[in-house]
Amino acid sequence: MLNMEAGSYYDADTAGEAQVVLTGLSGQRWSIGGVKWTYSTAAVTAGSVTIWSVDTANASNVIFSVDASDTVGSFYSDEISFAEPVKFPSNTTIIFELASGGSSVVGKINVLGAKAV
Repeated sequence: MLNMEAGSYYDADTAGEAQVVLTGLSGQRWSIGGVKWTYSTAAVTAGSVTIWSVDTANASNVIFSVDASDTVGSFYSDEISFAEPVKFPSNTTIIFELASGGSSVVGKINVLGAKAV
């Protein structure tokens, strides 16, 4: 069993997003406790957090999406914690993506309490 906090970030010089990919495991499924993300500057003009799954038939399904932009303060952080861990179907890859927050913004996303069960 793997129990971890997986993270990914992008810096201000790269376009795109930060992604954490929990690859599907044969006969096991992923369980997660939450998702946390940060942007490192004021003037976060864009950004979103999206979670989707890719099953064994390579079908993509958006599970969750939230606007993660904020224009107040010098640092923006938010977290979604689940009262009970969320368990995904076995053999399913789960992708967590933090979209770019705008020009010169550094972003990071963490998956909290990820376990293969």
